[in-house]
Amino acid sequence: MGRKKALILLLFIVNGILPYSYANEYSIFEENQKKGLKDHKGKELIPAEYDEIGWSDGQTMVLDGIIGFKVDEYWGLINLKNSKLTAPKFEDLIPGNKSIIASVPDSYKLNNLFGLINHSGKTLINFKYNSIEGFGANFIVSKKIDENIRFGLINQKDELILPFDYYSASKVTNNIFAFKNLDQDLDLIDPNGSFLLNVKIDDVDVFTDHLLIISKNGKKGLVDFKGDKIASINYQEFFINDNGLLNGLPEKNWRLLSVEGKSLDTLSYDDLIAIDSGYYKAKRQNYSFIINDKGEEIFKIKNSDIQFLNDSLALFETKNRFGVINYIGDTIVEARYDAIKISVNRFFLYSKKTNQSGWALSDLYGVQLSSKEFDAVYHLDDQNIAFKKNGFWGIIDNYGNEKIFAKYDSIYTKMNDLFLVDFYGEKGVVDVFGEWKVYPQKGDVYLLENGNYLISSYFQSRIINRWGNELFVSENYLHPFRKGFIEEDFENNFGLLDYDFNRLLKVEYMFVGPIVEDSTFLFKNEKGWGLVELSGEILFKDDDRFEQIIGYNEEFIGVKIDGFYGFIDLNGKLRIANRYEGIDLFNDGMANIKILNRWGTINKYENIVVQPYFDQIGVFENKLAIAQKKNKYGILNNDGKTVIAFDYDSLYRIQNGNFICILNSNYGLINNQGEIMFYPKYDSILDLNNGYVIAERKNKSGVFSSSGVFIVPVIYDQILFDPYKQIFLVTEDPEWERVIDLNDAKTY
Repeated sequence: MGRKKALILLLFIVNGILPYSYANEYSIFEENQKKGLKDHKGKELIPAEYDEIGWSDGQTMVLDGIIGFKVDEYWGLINLKNSKLTAPKFEDLIPGNKSIIASVPDSYKLNNLFGLINHSGKTLINFKYNSIEGFGANFIVSKKIDENIRFGLINQKDELILPFDYYSASKVTNNIFAFKNLDQDLDLIDPNGSFLLNVKIDDVDVFTDHLLIISKNGKKGLVDFKGDKIASINYQEFFINDNGLLNGLPEKNWRLLSVEGKSLDTLSYDDLIAIDSGYYKAKRQNYSFIINDKGEEIFKIKNSDIQFLNDSLALFETKNRFGVINYIGDTIVEARYDAIKISVNRFFLYSKKTNQSGWALSDLYGVQLSSKEFDAVYHLDDQNIAFKKNGFWGIIDNYGNEKIFAKYDSIYTKMNDLFLVDFYGEKGVVDVFGEWKVYPQKGDVYLLENGNYLISSYFQSRIINRWGNELFVSENYLHPFRKGFIEEDFENNFGLLDYDFNRLLKVEYMFVGPIVEDSTFLFKNEKGWGLVELSGEILFKDDDRFEQIIGYNEEFIGVKIDGFYGFIDLNGKLRIANRYEGIDLFNDGMANIKILNRWGTINKYENIVVQPYFDQIGVFENKLAIAQKKNKYGILNNDGKTVIAFDYDSLYRIQNGNFICILNSNYGLINNQGEIMFYPKYDSILDLNNGYVIAERKNKSGVFSSSGVFIVPVIYDQILFDPYKQIFLVTEDPEWERVIDLNDAKTY
């Protein structure tokens, strides 16, 4: 080798770069499925006697006149004179600048232990580490401490530079490693073991050839490769434009305002949701938090959402496993379940296992109450849980104690300590001890409110009390309702029984059904309609006047007679003549009527309150109704007066009785007295039903009182309302700002 080539090779090695051109002066050859090494002239240096020639990581270079060889499962060192420097005893053999990383099996041959040898095969660092990775002149090593793998940094003399306080170490650049400590914080370390930052971070990414993005709790900053600060950790994102200007998007700030508009505090998050008095669910980038109204982070989780189970507990996810926390950040259930449900005062915890999966039971403190696992579970009531095991259903109590053995196809419901069950395709009833109260049989079984149960079929129906005594038998199907039964035979004829089994109507009618719930029933046969009360009194019968019965409300029944509509009372007396083309039922003492294809309104004395001039009239509530005329909407009162002019494209009533009015796609608000609160000039309006309104205009939002007074000016991009503390949360979208001109920064 010439002097110049030797000098170049020396420079490469000093700078830690393995010379591939030098490695290419040699070639691996194969004979009889064995491998050896030749120089570039074809001279055989190492005969083809080995399973592999090279290194365990796949490299094939010759380093300082040595290379690895493999026999069976193990590697050794050999020089170019075919002299073995070590026996083949290493699982791993990875070349470095001045040393070689090697591993040997532990005494149980379950894991490899790593150490360091020199180019002569001499041990420099004993084989005691779980891993070794070169980092400049030093080494990142790991070892097991208290059954956990921990990482540290050592030099070639096995002297500790960084203690074993880290549970991971990852490469950021060739000269920067990120060590993660037990608090999930990252320390950026250079090859000398020096800390690059004096702040705690939880993430780092390479941004450019000279800059790193560092993150903490979803907020981002910038440093150079020396650790010098370029931008503080107060940004959402960074980008470089075509002119070389580095720009940053600042974090989003929410101001907390009282209902008087007074500023209370500021919270810096992307999104906020009030979950309890003084507590919020917050999002920032890929982090979810529970915080208090002072901005103190009670709980946080990365790459997962927080789902709320009730008013004090939340579900969180870590590595596809679920756990439960409370709102002060305490872990109630460790994140080791595939699914979690809350029911009544218990958790159902699901674990997916290779051989068997199932639901376990715990209380709301996370204490597991039963060692048993079930295929499915659900609460029947506060004290009884239906469980499925091996394809069958049974009952346990809230502590996991078995009450009824799992042998039923289904368990439907519980009433008065009785359970309705399916058993081999038939229905029956069992008590809390699993004893049959109604043996399985065909038909439908109902549990009645008084503790009795009903078995219904079209051939026979029986009512039996909780002790098994038969109370009543019918040859027809019984449809139960709260105060009696409708009978139906197999030819679809109907009758009526009260709750004491008194027959109010024989089973001979085409129709029987309630018109006043649990009180008065309509019935019909060939002769006409009738009405009967559950007391047994027939109010009228055989009335053939009615072509249609619309319904009942406020003591009047809407009917159709001879092609026109009117109203009768419960005795069948025509109270409002059948003179209308259409009707609505009475509400608020008013009923809408249709005459000559126009709608008006009458009262119960058939006085016309609203003249029939309208295309449509809505239901009167609180003495007001929305009406339509010539494709425009307004509001009428119960005196027939127009209280809101017919100027609007749309009008609708909201939950608190106020009205949203729309004109030319702009929104306004009318109160429940028919007074205009806000003329329609907003893109949207949200009435909070507490005397305050959030209005949006041109993508900006503000808050008004119900009297129209500005509380929060219309300048914010988003406004939320915290119903627990009765405060507003307002924010303006941040704008991009210049951080640094990379053209003026010589270093970058």
